[in-house]
Amino acid sequence: MIELKRSSILLSMILGLAWGQGASAAPTLTVAPYLQSPTNTTMTIGLEVPSGSAQPVVEYRLLGTTGAFQSQNMTLAPNSSTVYETRLTGLQTSTNYEYRIKVAGDPTALSRFKTWPTKGVNTAGKFIVISDPQASFSNSVAVFNRIVSQVIAQQCGGVAVNCTDQFNGILIAGDLTENGGNRTHWRSQFFAPLTPLMANVPLIAVPGNHDVLGDGELKNYLEYFSNPSNGSSNYPEQWFDLQYGTMRILGLNTNPSDQRQGIFNRQALDTQLSWLDQQIAQAKTDSQTQSVFAVFHHPCLSELWRQGETIGACEIVGRLENFSSQTNKLSGHIFGHTHAYSRGHSMDVPHLWLNSATIGGNTEDMANASDLKDYHNFAVSRNEFGIVLMDVSAVPSQGITLNRYSLQGVPHNATLTAINNGVLSLVDTQTMAVGSNAPAVGVAPLNSVMPSTAVELVGVSNGITPEEMHWQFSKQSNFSGTVFDVWGNDTRDSNIYIDAQKAMIDTQAGKSILRLKLSEILNKAPIYVGGDDYYRVQKPNWYQMSNFPTPAVPEQMTLNNGDVWYFRARARDTSLRWSDWSLSNSFTVAASGGTWSNNLVSNGGAEDSMSSWTRATGYMQAITAAQNGGTIAWDGSYYFAGGGFGGTASSGTDAMYQNINMSSYATIIDQGSAVVRYSAAMRGWAGQSDTPSMYIEFYNANGVKLATSSTLSSATATWTVKSSTMTVPIGTRSIRVHAKAVRTSGNDNDGYLDNIGVEIMQ
Repeated sequence: MIELKRSSILLSMILGLAWGQGASAAPTLTVAPYLQSPTNTTMTIGLEVPSGSAQPVVEYRLLGTTGAFQSQNMTLAPNSSTVYETRLTGLQTSTNYEYRIKVAGDPTALSRFKTWPTKGVNTAGKFIVISDPQASFSNSVAVFNRIVSQVIAQQCGGVAVNCTDQFNGILIAGDLTENGGNRTHWRSQFFAPLTPLMANVPLIAVPGNHDVLGDGELKNYLEYFSNPSNGSSNYPEQWFDLQYGTMRILGLNTNPSDQRQGIFNRQALDTQLSWLDQQIAQAKTDSQTQSVFAVFHHPCLSELWRQGETIGACEIVGRLENFSSQTNKLSGHIFGHTHAYSRGHSMDVPHLWLNSATIGGNTEDMANASDLKDYHNFAVSRNEFGIVLMDVSAVPSQGITLNRYSLQGVPHNATLTAINNGVLSLVDTQTMAVGSNAPAVGVAPLNSVMPSTAVELVGVSNGITPEEMHWQFSKQSNFSGTVFDVWGNDTRDSNIYIDAQKAMIDTQAGKSILRLKLSEILNKAPIYVGGDDYYRVQKPNWYQMSNFPTPAVPEQMTLNNGDVWYFRARARDTSLRWSDWSLSNSFTVAASGGTWSNNLVSNGGAEDSMSSWTRATGYMQAITAAQNGGTIAWDGSYYFAGGGFGGTASSGTDAMYQNINMSSYATIIDQGSAVVRYSAAMRGWAGQSDTPSMYIEFYNANGVKLATSSTLSSATATWTVKSSTMTVPIGTRSIRVHAKAVRTSGNDNDGYLDNIGVEIMQ
């Protein structure tokens, strides 16, 4: 605690004037001025003075004017002898003001605030999103101070009053203190580090479990914060509603859902959920509300600390998802509790999952493997100190953009030296919009009959590179009855999590999301009906609540011999908007015969130019979309094409080949049952019939050709995956892969191939 106090004193010395401008003899304040409960015509200001101080007075005027200040006496907060507050009314909408506080005639420095836009007016905004300032280790306050100073330096030009024009609010998802019953913790751990920001940007804070410690009735929280009084009358100001233009912000208290702290209160939780139902019902039909975001402390799901999850939080999440499902309006929930950043979204609806931690509480130690789970609902988890900046578009359909800034070089249990050298750096960005803007996809099985150990499917995305795919499987062609969803960690372009050594990795690095290896996914983990929904009510056993019985395990997907499965897919664009579902396709599960090898073709996707290929006739080459009018690759950046495109002209037929040494598979080949699968993505050009094709040849050790496969080709104007299988002739020791493009018209040979592949069943 000595080090904590020293950090707070140092902050006061360094930032004494940083939150305002031009003070002379500043009054003595226990807690500097802080803004709260903003609306389009009001702003509430709070502060704390030493016992026995004179009554504070707020003086304020329009920014940029030089006339007299208006003044308003502050009054003691309910049940307080030192905390004062006042609500300024009759203010102009979306307007900047400057203000100062006088105590016994001594003024503070000038600070600023900006009123919010009128409800229903489409207005851009920007919010700082943080959680868990609690001082859970000796240098927590130093981390908090460092991040605040970096925000002011990077976002506000180094001057705190400039933050008024950069940010419209600071959303804080609980655990404001280490012990809510300790007033010193409130002053030194929470308010002191926020001093330069909170005087110029309003705080919107909800309580966490640590704020209830030593203060079960939240007396200190409710004394310091004057929240809107539009919640439930029997739990005043514990949950509330704010409106920024077309965005509704709901502040909630999830402590009644926390069995772990011994404060589970079903009555309080039900009262809050009933109030939430009313807010959501009103928002559904309110044309002036285009998005709803809830801020609360406890997670529904947590990738790096499962013990922190609560079923009550999942009840809130389900209501918000239903809101988005029924309205196609954006929603989200912002939480903390787990001291690590996590960002994700729901499968079917535009709903954000955001853990904005941690700005002070020590990062997770990740010591207990049972606390760790890579949920499909999250695309990123980073065990780092930091904040999120949330940009709200003035066009509601364009949604929000999240930017995560982490304090780089500052590990778990960080030293002061590491903290003071830490740099707040952008590490993750995601836009989330509404609508159906992504082009449709097509799907196909690699083969119509596949063994259960080697089921693999392909998707074709025309015009976009999807951010993620969603596959559905059913035994009914119309997808009635039981449907299994394959979505999340294995179907998005990036999935940031931790490996066995607790190092951060991208589990999707080097993988194509247009190729679904269903058998491999099933080997890793079960696929349940409803996906991660099962875990919303299945929590660690010691954490169960008596009125939430352990749920039945949902039906699990299995691939049985002879089963016919129907499947379809859709794709999300970079703003997480879904395409329509593809037309369905099907495959039959055959008797298991092993697993397919990795691709035996080197550089099958043209990413290494013509490496590993030999030109046979004409001029096959690797090109990009920039060389071909924006026509993108099926996968990656490059694809193969014939001559032309500003380079060597086509000869009419441009061809290449590659030899594959099969000696290492001699044993299974000479048993007479080896099977190879050969495939490629192909396309032509609209309005003409330039045609790509591929086939393979089998040779023995003396170079004698043993057999030739059938030829695969497709001249359609969209990427199409073609695939076939063939039994490998006994004695085969090499395979020659042939690919060519035949030009029928025009100057460029528009027969394109990508991801050329040959695999053998092992």
